[in-house]
Amino acid sequence: MTSKPKDRRPLRRHDDDDYWDRVTVQATTGANLIGFVVPRYKTSGLSGDEWRVGARMEVRRRHPDSKPVFERGFSRIHGLTAHAGLFVLRHTPELLSSPQATLVVERKGHALMTETFPTFGEAVVGMQWHIVTCNEGREGVEWHHISDAEEATHCQQVGCAEPPVNTFRYRKLFYSKSDPERTFLPPKYDFEGQWTWYCARHTQRGDAGYEDADKNLELVGGPGVARPRGGDFSPSGLVVLGDEGDDG
Repeated sequence: MTSKPKDRRPLRRHDDDDYWDRVTVQATTGANLIGFVVPRYKTSGLSGDEWRVGARMEVRRRHPDSKPVFERGFSRIHGLTAHAGLFVLRHTPELLSSPQATLVVERKGHALMTETFPTFGEAVVGMQWHIVTCNEGREGVEWHHISDAEEATHCQQVGCAEPPVNTFRYRKLFYSKSDPERTFLPPKYDFEGQWTWYCARHTQRGDAGYEDADKNLELVGGPGVARPRGGDFSPSGLVVLGDEGDDG
């Protein structure tokens, strides 16, 4: 009896996906740092609509639910993990010596790594190095890479862990960013990543990008219905230059 071919739909991660989407550093004294991805749907009559992502860092002295004593935005979570230590040093240096701090790095609610350091400062300063070297196989700290089966249970909007309802195949892929119009081609091989899936909130992708645009996504599973939330929409800024003064 011939077995049924396995339905393989390898994921193609979004270009803005830095893999981890949340980091926390918690000291036994209560000193706390949280960094997380913040998606927003940018709308514009000029450049088009699309989902964009940034990252936010919040630092607290005592409890994760207390008011932050320092906050800062970053363009990506990679930048946050690379520079968090500098801003803690500048704005809350008294927290650096807080003892016994645990760094937890997550993707879509799954812990990728957990490591405990003697002080808050040792966990925060060099956070990016801790993460990257753990991923590369640093001895003594285990890295958990999310499996295909686990990825399939989560929306692929960066920072979203909700269950997906719609599955799409990319009609064309970027094979080089140096010359997008000439290298925006149909997938070359069946086994390469050419699939993505979204929850209803993130199904509407917009028209600003080439690859992650509604017109480039072929619905292959689910109803295809988008249910965005009003609070997600954020118009891009527009500066209008007018005449200076009044000619009378």
